[in-house]
Amino acid sequence: MSALALVFATLAFLLSLTVARRTKQILEAAESPSHPIPVTPIGKKFPDVAPLIGSRGDIAPLGGAMSESVALGIFSAGCVSCAEELPLFKEIISGNHVRRDRVVAIVVGEGSVADDFERSLEEVCVVVRQEVEGPVLDPLGIRNFPAFGVVAETGRIRSWGNGAVSLKKVMDEFARRPEDV
Repeated sequence: MSALALVFATLAFLLSLTVARRTKQILEAAESPSHPIPVTPIGKKFPDVAPLIGSRGDIAPLGGAMSESVALGIFSAGCVSCAEELPLFKEIISGNHVRRDRVVAIVVGEGSVADDFERSLEEVCVVVRQEVEGPVLDPLGIRNFPAFGVVAETGRIRSWGNGAVSLKKVMDEFARRPEDV
């Protein structure tokens, strides 16, 4: 009988270890950064959209005949990472002395947080308000925020990603001359 008790105790111990290991995996997955956005392939043509009107009435320099590459930042009012990355986005744009008319920010959402994002971003870029199903985000398949990219003079996406690491990579790509790409 003691051998049978030992077998059951061993099985219970192994089951407990398995449950603990699986619980740890689940918790680690929940705490890890969000999965990357469905990546828009580099080289894909930016959606052909009617002129996007910025919050100050200016036209966003995307689509149509573009004379220069454009940096793009996409933020959602309901996104904690967006609130964290927004100051870094502004700092990088300002620190690199990028003209306001070469940077577009798309703000997703309504309410006071979206209004605050818009006011803050207007200092350094053309701000366009749009919903996820809008003419830019829907064709690109963007569902995770923040997202950053560079649209080349040709209208093709030259660089793309999300999060602080991608922002720095994207801005390094933005600083490169078109002939270097």
